[in-house]
Amino acid sequence: DKTGPAFMSTGSNGKNWVLDDQKAPFADTFKAGDMVSSVVAAAFTGSRGDISGASSWENGTWTLEIKRKLVTSGENAKQQDVQFADRKKAYFFGISAFDHTDSAHLYHEGPVKLTFN
Repeated sequence: DKTGPAFMSTGSNGKNWVLDDQKAPFADTFKAGDMVSSVVAAAFTGSRGDISGASSWENGTWTLEIKRKLVTSGENAKQQDVQFADRKKAYFFGISAFDHTDSAHLYHEGPVKLTFN
């Protein structure tokens, strides 16, 4: 009904999110100063789930690796996804990274050019 959180965590992960497999209907058992998680963390499904990624921090630099099929299929794939069928063509895209927060402090370095060798 939008008057409060829909879910709360049955576990304690010490984070500001509820893991999908630990969510339970919200029950107001909190006292002043308690933190109520605001995001349910779950794997994406459908065409949003076609992309996976990982990151690492080494020698003062972040590396982000993302992957998906070059040509996707499924409902609305042709309308929603860029199809990388022509490997001689360059594809431009943008990406933003969030810096230890779920709401702000993002940065973007400009367009990224993807080419195939």
